[in-house]
Amino acid sequence: MATSVRALLDSAPAVGRAASSEAEQLGRTILTWDSYLPGLVSGSIAAASRSPLSSTQLVYLDHACTVLEAASQLITVAKDSGGNPRAVHLHDSLNESVRGLVDSCEEFLTILDDVASRQGHVSTLIDTLNRAQAQAEEIIQVPMDARFSDYQTRMLRIARHMDQLNQAIQLRARQPASDGEIAPLAHNLTQEYQEMCQTCKGAAATLPDVNQADQLRSAVRGVGTACISLIQATTASRPDIYGSGTTTGGQNLLLSRNKSIVELDRRAEFLDSKLRNLINLLETHGPGTQACLQSASTVSGIISDLDTTILFASSGTLHPPVRDDFDAIWTDNEFGHSRLTTDRGHYLALSNNTDGTSIPSRAGSRSEMHNVENFTPLRESIARTARALVDDTQSLVSGTGEDQARLASTAHTAVERITELADVVKRGAAVIGPGQPDTQTCQSFASIVFDRPRLY
Repeated sequence: MATSVRALLDSAPAVGRAASSEAEQLGRTILTWDSYLPGLVSGSIAAASRSPLSSTQLVYLDHACTVLEAASQLITVAKDSGGNPRAVHLHDSLNESVRGLVDSCEEFLTILDDVASRQGHVSTLIDTLNRAQAQAEEIIQVPMDARFSDYQTRMLRIARHMDQLNQAIQLRARQPASDGEIAPLAHNLTQEYQEMCQTCKGAAATLPDVNQADQLRSAVRGVGTACISLIQATTASRPDIYGSGTTTGGQNLLLSRNKSIVELDRRAEFLDSKLRNLINLLETHGPGTQACLQSASTVSGIISDLDTTILFASSGTLHPPVRDDFDAIWTDNEFGHSRLTTDRGHYLALSNNTDGTSIPSRAGSRSEMHNVENFTPLRESIARTARALVDDTQSLVSGTGEDQARLASTAHTAVERITELADVVKRGAAVIGPGQPDTQTCQSFASIVFDRPRLY
């Protein structure tokens, strides 16, 4: 196709000279020139049929039509001139037709070179992606101390970066004169996928289940296929190849570019779905990591609850819970007076024990009522739970290099222990009541165990 266009370009001035003043050469020149047209037509159709993108197909066909229209115009004017040097009134039209054919041929050749350059770059990237996909299938030996969590973290980082590049390519494809920005983004996307495939080999080798390793490799292959599809679409979405010598052709190419943008969006969404699937798969294969994150969130809530409890204890407003009607008589109403003085008749029926005011009473003073439940068992429970929490924490630290299921179980146990310790600390603070010496001890202990640094 390019050879035929160059031949038409080179012979156009000869046709113009023969039509203006060389009648004896006109017929032979036209026949020679006409022999190049079938090659142009067949080459354009063949190139368009082999192009996977409709926009590139229109580039070939529309510019070929432009060249043929210019050639038809030149032949018509050459026939009217007939090589007669006295037909001066036709010479301007003849020269204009020659210039139109030359311009259309030069534009077509420029477009062909540009498309070839782009497709060559895209072909290189696609070859790189295909090789990376093949490397992901390799089975390798990893060090004895290699852990899946290390590979998992790297693959998650790569997947999220690829998602950012995917969004950037979508954005740049819509902007005019963004051709110089799309190519580096596509190159970076290819490099990130290469690194992902290299990391996938180590991650698959550290998984205990062969089926899990196969699922991971399959997900990585799916990401590679989506990358290839997206990079192919970037060629069609670039705006600077969409020029045309005719208004109709320009409108067709503009419509084609809009369709190409839609196609690029569809392929970008396909890549996004593949990346999401890979991220979900990585998180599923690493339950220990997710368990630690969930545990951190739970512990943060426990810390906030203890902060509130400590504030009440510090202000002297933390009281034991009301368990029955007899406990209720010792609580003050909203005016600061005991309910014993406001509803004496009701509580006289609760007990035969009365003091000098005929008010039912319990043994001991009101301050002693806060110690109805002995604090000593709670103190022992706090110490016992704290020691168990230390053991659970040591198991959690050592479990980071072990099986993911065991790590998840250890994290869950540690959170349960922290919850138990928080509950018993709050019970102890409430039982001994405000103003007691042990209250400050309990508060200090809670602050030491649950204060900074915190898990978020």
